[in-house]
Amino acid sequence: MRVKIGDVGAGVLSYAKEHILPAMQGPQLWVGGVILAACDSKIDQIMPALVGQPMVKVLLDVDDKDTVDIDKLIELCKKSSAQNGKLRLNLPLVGAVSLNEDDFDVIGECVKEIAKGA
Repeated sequence: MRVKIGDVGAGVLSYAKEHILPAMQGPQLWVGGVILAACDSKIDQIMPALVGQPMVKVLLDVDDKDTVDIDKLIELCKKSSAQNGKLRLNLPLVGAVSLNEDDFDVIGECVKEIAKGA
């Protein structure tokens, strides 16, 4: 399923709010909340800027309508996490976040729900 790149960003933010933020504590929770709120208010600017980078456009297989194949993208992420057990991201000011294959399935569903207008 092809989805707009903005829907990918909004879906990832939705996942982070529902699944990552609740697991944080203390200062990490506060910083994470502020970062998510800032990203949420600027997602329409963040995603086009990200896709404007030629390497990102190629890696995500973004077409001329700024859409990506979310199923293909999720499968690539799942493959990477399966090779290492989890995909570990080090987020500035927040710390390490580890995602497994199940997490990527949920992220994909969040993106699809947003793309469908749910």
